[in-house]
Amino acid sequence: MKKNEKSRLAISWICLIFFSLNMSACHPGMMDQIFAPRPKGEIKYDCSPRPDDPEGYVVKVCEYLNENQMWVGRNAGLVVSEVIEAEVDGRKVIILRFACCGTGDSASIDKETGEVLGYSLGIY
Repeated sequence: MKKNEKSRLAISWICLIFFSLNMSACHPGMMDQIFAPRPKGEIKYDCSPRPDDPEGYVVKVCEYLNENQMWVGRNAGLVVSEVIEAEVDGRKVIILRFACCGTGDSASIDKETGEVLGYSLGIY
């Protein structure tokens, strides 16, 4: 068996385990995200405005990742899978769940000020 075939077989088994545990459906880029090495030097994602982000939340999260030098994979891959409105400590908060990363990364944003309060990495 060639090295490439062994890698694909290993990835298939990992995806099967994740899927059977209902942790995450495997998507084509998932293993690239898991095994992507952190780049040397400064992390810099492209935070250009996007037509699928009319409120600008994804841009703010992207800028937060750049400012805090958070590595979330080869590219930010910030595709919103769910938007949750909640109240935390008397503050109206928007929670964005992303479809990019294992069980999904999430970010919390103050709805009134637009400040990104934090970013949580998903579990692989």
